[in-house]
Amino acid sequence: MRKIGLLVCVLIEIVYVSCDYPGLIEFVNETNNVAYFNIYKGYSNTKDTLKVELTNHDKIPSILIGGYGHSWDKENINKFISDINKIELISENDTLIFTDKDDMYNYLK
Repeated sequence: MRKIGLLVCVLIEIVYVSCDYPGLIEFVNETNNVAYFNIYKGYSNTKDTLKVELTNHDKIPSILIGGYGHSWDKENINKFISDINKIELISENDTLIFTDKDDMYNYLK
């Protein structure tokens, strides 16, 4: 019985060690209205679209959590944006649209 317990502990540890460390992208909406952050992986394929509503409740950040690897470095940022076609930031007064990979990288670094 003790060997089974040890085996279960080892298997659980292997599962946790093999996973990517969670990465965080934090958004703070500094406008007085709702803003939106949209990522499009395909212009006509809405199922691969991520839309985040950024509310303005006392400047509390909205956080996107994902497995980006060990750090948010150049390699992992480029992996993250490799299959993204467009990033949009939309507010009542302004809209930023990034379609160029270099612009996406510079915004997210």
